[in-house]
Amino acid sequence: MTTLERLLQSVFAGKKFESGHRQIEDDDIFSSLTRLPFSLSKSQRTAIYRALKNDISYIQGPPGTGKSFTISALAIAASEMGMKVLIASQKRPAVDIVHEKVTNILGQSVCLYISDDQQTKQKTRGVINELLAKATDYQTGNEKNDLARLTKTIKVLVDERQEYAVRISDYESELREYYDNNQNAWDSRKVLEEDFALQESTIRKINLLSADKSRTKAKELLKIIKANNIFFRHGDGGHGWVEQAPFDRIIVTACAFEIPNQLIEQLNEDGIMIVPVGEIHEEQVLKKVKKSKGKIYVENLEKVRFVPLIEGVEKK
Repeated sequence: MTTLERLLQSVFAGKKFESGHRQIEDDDIFSSLTRLPFSLSKSQRTAIYRALKNDISYIQGPPGTGKSFTISALAIAASEMGMKVLIASQKRPAVDIVHEKVTNILGQSVCLYISDDQQTKQKTRGVINELLAKATDYQTGNEKNDLARLTKTIKVLVDERQEYAVRISDYESELREYYDNNQNAWDSRKVLEEDFALQESTIRKINLLSADKSRTKAKELLKIIKANNIFFRHGDGGHGWVEQAPFDRIIVTACAFEIPNQLIEQLNEDGIMIVPVGEIHEEQVLKKVKKSKGKIYVENLEKVRFVPLIEGVEKK
């Protein structure tokens, strides 16, 4: 059912006519009227506003009062708001006036003039063909633009990939250089440690000779003062002296890699052992080890530096 049929049906049935058109906001109407490239009187603005807000509007006035001008402004404003506008008249001159005013503002491509006149038909056909050509050109242009954008995007991605490849290559070179430098440093450290170990071995032998002389002097001194409860043993310090265990106190004067378990086992109940623990060339800590009720308690006392506790027994 057409809008005109529903209008007539509502009139004869005494019902309210509902066109189904969307409601237009006042702000949209005022904004559209403000953008018109010509001025309107107050009555013309009111007429256009009511025509856009109501389903049916009727504008009446004598010749020369601006009815055609008002209809043209109404058509332009409605078109600006995205509406489709149909202008019909029983007399062709009235349509010609409105068509001329609208096309002067919106252009020929926006308005199609439908008439029985052959010249008008030919002109309208030319406008339609021009629109179709523009649409084809626009679509082709969009496709070209899309292709250009896609090509540009692909180029950017390829360039980024090449840049990342160069970066990865640089990182690999830096990593190889870092590894080579550290490998050289590690090899140098091993050489230094080996040299130091040789020097340290020589120092141990010197200390052993000095200790042997000191033991001899100590034994002679203990005999003089008649201290008969002190005993000497030359052996592996980490093994202790099982035959004389348990001991109330154990003092270790060389740094062990870890607390010797054999010395812990030789502690008496409530016995205490003082022992330096740590790496030879790194941090060493003097520890207090106490045995109480079958449990072992360890306390860190202070940082120290001792010669290493050597396994085995060095011969003279």
